[in-house]
Amino acid sequence: MAEEGKSPARLFLSKIKRGDGRPGEFRKWITASWPTLLMLFFIFVLALFVRSYFGYPTAHDNGNLVSGGSDSYYWDRIIDYSAQTGKQLYHDPMLNFPEGIRNPRPPMFSMSVVVPAILAQHGFPSLDEALGMFLLWTPASPGKTGTYSGC
Repeated sequence: MAEEGKSPARLFLSKIKRGDGRPGEFRKWITASWPTLLMLFFIFVLALFVRSYFGYPTAHDNGNLVSGGSDSYYWDRIIDYSAQTGKQLYHDPMLNFPEGIRNPRPPMFSMSVVVPAILAQHGFPSLDEALGMFLLWTPASPGKTGTYSGC
């Protein structure tokens, strides 16, 4: 695995910068690839802008901070519950009304909206405004990673 007397971290660091003054393999790669990395970064920012700027007026129509369809209203309800209680809505009385049923959706999406909204709530008039804004931004945020899926 590692050579005698050398730790894996030392071997990795030796690839970044060598002690003899020559650049390591990583530095050579960065030097050769920086224009491509810069272009990918600008494509990333452009994709985020297009997906959020043009979707906001549609989602904010009539004062509602949700996108089209009933799914966004359901996620808004789950996110409000998670923000108020700090827990995931595991048993939902609104599904299979009046008995209720177990919520089949995992908490990753709702918590990826609630946690940043709570951290940034001081920049908004209320927690509801922060939750609504982050709910609108989440389709654009994971969606922008689709820009790189074909690379």
